Order: sequence, then structure tokens, then C-alpha cells
Amino acid sequence: MTGPESGRFSVPALPPELLDLPLEYLIADHDRHRAVCAYLRQVARDEKIDGTSAREIARFLRGELKQHFEDERLLLYPTLRGRSADDLDFIRSLQEVEAYHTDSEAFIDDLVDRFGSLPAHDLSPISHELSERLTAYVEREHQSLMFENAVIMVIAEVRLRKNDIEKLRVAMKARRGFPAQ
Repeated sequence: MTGPESGRFSVPALPPELLDLPLEYLIADHDRHRAVCAYLRQVARDEKIDGTSAREIARFLRGELKQHFEDERLLLYPTLRGRSADDLDFIRSLQEVEAYHTDSEAFIDDLVDRFGSLPAHDLSPISHELSERLTAYVEREHQSLMFENAVIMVIAEVRLRKNDIEKLRVAMKARRGFPAQ
């Protein structure tokens, strides 16, 4: 990943074979999202972004991050709820994370539109209002990602069974167009 010091930012693809370890894949995706947030924090501070980085971030947010949210909402969280029926606090926490993801998608859509309309190779200013919104978004994402990694993913590693992991693996690969084997 290149970062703010070079002026350009890119998000590397995760290796497809990592899908064979779906929990590790989701954690690696969290790492990429955290890197995007770190870059957005710098953009908010500088109140400018280059068009190439803006388009790369828009691509990631529009495609891969939304797919990640769906992996969690459609695959991981329902499976975890099934293995956590007696843990109402944990189930409530999953619902809160899902609600947060839903709320953040409106901001993500707006950001994708704004970043997608910037000139491709020019350094463009962003408004102070957008800078403040980016800062708030990044802070909330940071908290959410910490909770997901420290609580949800740790509990998933303990509670999910081999057949649960296999179902996640098959479904996540299929959603990306890869064969299950």
C-alpha cells in the first residue's frame, strides 16, 4: 500500500487463496479498511486528495467494502447468532454493528460520488465540512474495527464449528466467482 507520504494511495487485492480461511480473510479485509481510514484521516487533515487515490478509495468502498459488509451480514453474523443463542449481549452487539454498517453506507455512497467526480490526476481540495465528516467517519470506523477484531472475530474462532467455517468458505468464494474446491 502506498500512503499519504507519497501522495498516492492504493489498496492491494487480497490473495484469492486466503478465502480458504474465511475468518482470516475477513480480518485481513479489516486491515485494508483500517489502512483506507488512516489515509482518509490524512486527507481530512490536509483537506486535499489526488484524483487517482480518490478513485481507488471509491472503488474499494463501492465494491470490496460493501461486499465485506454483506459477507458479515449475510453469512458470518447469522451463523454466529445460531451458535450464540444464549448470549443475548453478544447478539445485541452484532445487531449494533450491523446497524452501524447500514448507517455508514449512506456516507460511503456520498463519498464515492464525491471522490468519483474529482479530476483523475489532479490534487483537489476538499471542503472543511467534508473534512469534518471524514474525521468523524474514520473515528467511528476505527472503533467498529477494533470491536469486530477484538470481540466478534475472537468469539467466531471459538464458537464456529468446522462445518460453519466450511459453509463460510464456500459461500464467500462463490460470491467472488471462485470455485469451492
